Amino acid sequence: MHFASKPDTQRFKPGKLFFAFLPTVGYSLEGSWLTNVAINTSFYTGNHDSTNLSIVNYGAMYTLRHQFVAPIISDIWSKNNKINWLGDWGFYIYPSYTYGLGGNTQLSNADLINYSYFRFYQEALFHFNSYYYFGGGVNYDNHFNIKELGSNADYDLYSKGVSKTVSSGPVVQFMYDNRANINNPRKAFYGSITYRYNSTLLGSTQAWQSLFLELKEYIQIPNHSPNTLCLWSWNEFTFGGNAPYFDLPSNGWDLYSNSGRGYIQGRFRGQNMLYDEAEYRFRITWNG
Repeated sequence: MHFASKPDTQRFKPGKLFFAFLPTVGYSLEGSWLTNVAINTSFYTGNHDSTNLSIVNYGAMYTLRHQFVAPIISDIWSKNNKINWLGDWGFYIYPSYTYGLGGNTQLSNADLINYSYFRFYQEALFHFNSYYYFGGGVNYDNHFNIKELGSNADYDLYSKGVSKTVSSGPVVQFMYDNRANINNPRKAFYGSITYRYNSTLLGSTQAWQSLFLELKEYIQIPNHSPNTLCLWSWNEFTFGGNAPYFDLPSNGWDLYSNSGRGYIQGRFRGQNMLYDEAEYRFRITWNG
């Protein structure tokens, strides 16, 4: 049986809010059993034919290992995509294991550390040609109440046992983004280069710099189908000083905590990180 639908001219009115609400019970390698409430709010600030869909993701998670996470992630587009506001705010109470530095650490190196973490990233990118954007903002990371509970002492060896670290400084970003719907992109490409400068004059524990390179390609396979092959490359490099231990590149600490799926979050950590993955997304209901 085929169901035809009429165009809904009111559906995409600017300012109309679309909500997705998902309470879950699950399990992760890092947190054990957990409860999570995730909310997605989507809306248009202008005509949907000329303005990308804006999103705000927020919620809260609590695990049996007494981890609490409350993130707010936003990707907001002004009318006609003139400005793209990017936000990544979060608060963590996060006892977790670390495994030392480098790509050859062992599970036997597990070291339990308890800490709290506040993150505030905010940027504004301005359109200047086609799908190209350029701008900047500020990144702020504050890890506090750090207490090493294990016996391997990898954190103490690197950080000399400090109980608080701050990284604070400006960022500059160049971006190409032709995704019309970030929730479900198709036949699209995203690329960005971000430079971050952390200065003691701006409150950082120590001076250091970083460079992020991220690429995403969305390919419809088969052609003209709703199914999509997604390719992702996420790469991070630190230089110009030693980044605090918890600000070093590490799997599972990207924007949506997706990198290194199948591995414990923070399983690999070091001065630089190269990461690539592919996934295939396919429709499981007739109407998508």
